Amino acid sequence: MKIFIGSSSENNDTLDEIAQMIESIGHEPIPWTKPGLFLAGSYTANRLLEIAQDEVDAAIMLFSPDDKVWYRGSEKSQPRDNVLFEHGLFSGVLGLDKAIIVISGSKSKIPSDLNGLSFVNFNRRSSSKIELKAWIKSINKPKIKFQDKNINTDNIDFKYFMEYQEDMRKSVLDFISELYWNYDLEEGGLEEYVILVLTKFINQFIGINDARFTLRQYNPSTDSMESLISTRQDAIPGAIPMNFKNLITESAKRDKPLIYSENKEFHYTSKNKSIDKGIYHDYVTYCLLETENNEPMFSICLDVKNPIPINRMKAMVHSLIFEIICIPIIEKILLEIDKTE
Repeated sequence: MKIFIGSSSENNDTLDEIAQMIESIGHEPIPWTKPGLFLAGSYTANRLLEIAQDEVDAAIMLFSPDDKVWYRGSEKSQPRDNVLFEHGLFSGVLGLDKAIIVISGSKSKIPSDLNGLSFVNFNRRSSSKIELKAWIKSINKPKIKFQDKNINTDNIDFKYFMEYQEDMRKSVLDFISELYWNYDLEEGGLEEYVILVLTKFINQFIGINDARFTLRQYNPSTDSMESLISTRQDAIPGAIPMNFKNLITESAKRDKPLIYSENKEFHYTSKNKSIDKGIYHDYVTYCLLETENNEPMFSICLDVKNPIPINRMKAMVHSLIFEIICIPIIEKILLEIDKTE
């Protein structure tokens, strides 16, 4: 996939950093600084339109406080005019979901027409790179043909989630934005924040009585992924030894969430496992963070029961909604790790 990156010349360092990130995950960045992209004697606006229509699949515009303007009697900082123009052009051709804004540097004035649009804040580099990767995955997602015999694709609730997954993704992004506005990631501990986010998510999108989230952390002394936080304190699952085949290590290899019913060969069985006892009927596991050797550090599991919640869970995983909801959890974990280093 080819991704255009527009910015002011003062923001080229950030542009290069984002370009390297895009390249590292197997896609082609097309920065506006690429030699030969704009030939002498050509009209810039016409060339930009050609690029948007024929040469790229998505675009990123870096908004930074480059210019001083007077707005209603006071001085404000705003992005360079040409970057604002380019965002309008690329979003008009590609759509707002494929032409996103990345905020870089201190706060700048944003046109009122863009109020309510979700941005990526690159000032928090670790979390913003995760958000950008999730966005790239979401727009590069191929149409899925479901082969799982256990899934009821005729279920009206499942069809709703798949047909309106773009609206669902927006609802989840709005949900995350609300968290960022109302809760300071720097305050409180990991357990408090994770319980807050995941309990609110279950309430809003699945059903509190039909699901349980569990955050696991690797314990080197036992060589196992041990339950660190659970939204069901009365039913906390046990540890998963790393010397057994399991979904956590497989998720780390594939870099995506895996559903139990679609990957039963990687399910670690145990007498204490709630899925074996029939308490929960299906689940998804996702390795959130791993070492440089692809060994799991943190993982999250969502156990669900009953047909409608199971279909919702599968729809969320296949439409990348599940990965998006994990972004604030990953960001909080990274912040807590930074505090200890």
